[in-house]
Amino acid sequence: MRILLLLLIICFNVEAQVTIESINARIDSVIQLRYKDAKKAIELAERNYKDAKLLSHDALIGKTGNHYSILLHRQNEYEKAKKIIKESLKFADEKIRIASVSVLAMIYTNLGQVDSAFVIYSQAVQDIKSSGDSLKMIAPVGNLALLLKESGNYSQAMQKLLSIKELVALSEDQNEILSYQGMLATLLISSKDYNEAIKKLNENLDYINTLNDPDLKQIIAGHKARTFTNLGLAYNKLKDYEKALSYYEKAMKIKKTLDDRKGLGITIFNIAETHQFSGDLTKAEMYAIECYNIFNEIKHSKGMMLSNALLGNIYNDRNVFTQAEEKYKIASDIAVKLNSADYLSQIYESRAELYEKQNKFKDALFYHKKFKLLNDSIFNETKQRGYNLLKVDWETYRKDVEIERQQKQIELQAKEISNGRTLNFTLFFLSLALGSAFYFYKERNKQIVNNEEILDNNKAYLEDSNPALLAFADGSQSEPDTLPDLRPKQQQPKSITLTNRAKDKLSFKDIIHISTEKGIGVSNYYCINGKKYEDYHTLKNLNSILSKFGFIQVHRSHIINIEHISSKKSTQVKLSNGKVIPVGRTFKKNL
Repeated sequence: MRILLLLLIICFNVEAQVTIESINARIDSVIQLRYKDAKKAIELAERNYKDAKLLSHDALIGKTGNHYSILLHRQNEYEKAKKIIKESLKFADEKIRIASVSVLAMIYTNLGQVDSAFVIYSQAVQDIKSSGDSLKMIAPVGNLALLLKESGNYSQAMQKLLSIKELVALSEDQNEILSYQGMLATLLISSKDYNEAIKKLNENLDYINTLNDPDLKQIIAGHKARTFTNLGLAYNKLKDYEKALSYYEKAMKIKKTLDDRKGLGITIFNIAETHQFSGDLTKAEMYAIECYNIFNEIKHSKGMMLSNALLGNIYNDRNVFTQAEEKYKIASDIAVKLNSADYLSQIYESRAELYEKQNKFKDALFYHKKFKLLNDSIFNETKQRGYNLLKVDWETYRKDVEIERQQKQIELQAKEISNGRTLNFTLFFLSLALGSAFYFYKERNKQIVNNEEILDNNKAYLEDSNPALLAFADGSQSEPDTLPDLRPKQQQPKSITLTNRAKDKLSFKDIIHISTEKGIGVSNYYCINGKKYEDYHTLKNLNSILSKFGFIQVHRSHIINIEHISSKKSTQVKLSNGKVIPVGRTFKKNL
């Protein structure tokens, strides 16, 4: 009987060991399949997770749950991914737990719950500080920087990234170094410092070319493709379309080798958009259709929405109105399903322009009102989100101060017990700590109030039209908002300082008219000296300033100086430089 029992125990242990080994082997297969065959990878990951739960093996539950949730997240199954990650998180060891927290925060970000993601990352940083392993702070702090970038807080995002610069170097982890350099370059592009971004990206390429670790071959290739894509984005913003296309082609070649279908679709989208900006609408249409087919094949809803919107813009530019309207409608329907208010507002604006070109003024007015209503709600949401992130940041800072205060208090009490002066020094320290905490509280509140005042005072300066439909590379985030002009409203400038590198100053009286170029998002100043200057303000923002100084808006693309009007009709105005400006139907009352 004892021998039989012993044999059963041995058999059970052997079977358990084999099952654990087979799960670990299947985890390797999941990693290999995740880019090649997402469906098979998810099926295998789900099986691994269920088997780990049957074995009640905590470490395996945490590990397999992490892999399974990542794959679900990539397939946009955010709610299911959130459920799995929450189930497995409590079983994960420290290394997997930190990775799982990052996945959970990404899920919250994609669900639009940015504040929750911010809190999760902040808590992860606190946990790592307590553990004393500072190198593990790199990932959560980097993701905090990305969240701040998404909310438009570029200076705070840069501070976060710079705070981990030395840690990244100390880690000597090639993947960490490449990811950090990529985030830094992306932030520079978002901040419109394109030349500095190009410099950093080229340094990144030089570093990548020195790497030859065969175990990191695919990871290094992926980073190289992202670097090429970001270089293409930077040159696209500088309107050097030939260079932009050359880098996009290099990125596309690598992504085909890696069989990265999603990344390939994004790069082809960027190529199509670049051809549209450069005026080659035939090529733009060809690439836009190709990227739509890829996104449709992998069921990527956001990509399908953006490629349809891009095709709508291309057909609109070619005056193929029926097809443009059809594509805009498809894009609108997907945007509603995705609850993507920012992209939906852009599509509404494009539809308003489409109907205006066809003289369907009733439809144009309808979509223009929808655009304005939605755009105002997005502005208010962005403002509130910025306030909430500042509030969370302050709460995190306050906890740091409290933890430090408690630690110092304990140390002080231990010392004072030994020399009999515990009470006096404890009271002194408590008073000092409370006074410091109150001071920092007041200063931080002032910062929050000042930030709110800046947002309120500069609502007229915030750009709200035509951000690039897709300005993310290989899974990166959307094109960030333009930085607002932070001058208070009450300080009306006597001259305009342009945002070009020459820093030209133009007197109002020297400006004949201001116009925008189709699809570029840049205001052009035409002056009495015959030169043309550029600025990054929208006409809406400029009109709110210049209307008090003898300027009127006569068209959605033109503002004129009334002192330079030579002659006028109901449909056009002739200016002192001989330029004839059309008068829009909705702006006749201004004239």
